[in-house]
Amino acid sequence: LMMPGGHQYDRPLPLVVSLHGYGGSGYWGAWYLDLFDSVVNNEHLLLYPNGTLNPIGNRFWNATPACCNYWDQEVDDLSWLIGMIDEAISLYGADPDGVVIIGHSNGGFMSHRIACEQGHKIRGIVSLAGSTFDNFDQNCADTGHPNVLQVHGTYDWVIYYDGGYDYDIADGEWNYYPGAESTVESWANRSGCESDYTNVGELDLDYPPGLNDTDMLEHLNCAQGNRVALWRINAGSHAPSFENDQFPN
Repeated sequence: LMMPGGHQYDRPLPLVVSLHGYGGSGYWGAWYLDLFDSVVNNEHLLLYPNGTLNPIGNRFWNATPACCNYWDQEVDDLSWLIGMIDEAISLYGADPDGVVIIGHSNGGFMSHRIACEQGHKIRGIVSLAGSTFDNFDQNCADTGHPNVLQVHGTYDWVIYYDGGYDYDIADGEWNYYPGAESTVESWANRSGCESDYTNVGELDLDYPPGLNDTDMLEHLNCAQGNRVALWRINAGSHAPSFENDQFPN
């Protein structure tokens, strides 16, 4: 847990939880998204845990059937992460109304699972190159209506923008994950937002700088008062090269 200098516990600050991708680490995932600098620049707490090691030495989150508990290990990441969030709130001055989960790839899948099963406890999620459950209405519990931002590159050849399958080694099965637009549409439907997204602007996120490469597509007027949006990085890869400090800001 990292916090800005001079943090007074009786003045709660937002808590950002950074969830790394498959094979990564808590430190690397937070560094990749410039979240260490954001602690100071944007004044929030930062939790950057490590996932569990699998038999071939890669760290993972037990998120959805498609990603990425390939050996079916007995891991309850949901309870473990919520327990650390509760501890940050009770002991370290994190704002219970300001918890934001930011996950990349497997961490993005895990952020969607937390939004499904503990949606009442978080303010929002940012999923970079992740996805939600297949058969959303059946497999994603309706526990709240957090803000949802999906960020996805159209040239992502690891977790495909339009959805795809991932192989479960233990079961020998291929499990489907929905595409970025379908993922966001599911959350929009649940929150009573407009069924069609509106292009609300453009951003320059990916390298090289000086070109607006990202479309901001939002399902407006959500009945539940939250926001549901997709940032589509045109020609973006699975791990875009963000400009320094650009992503969190």
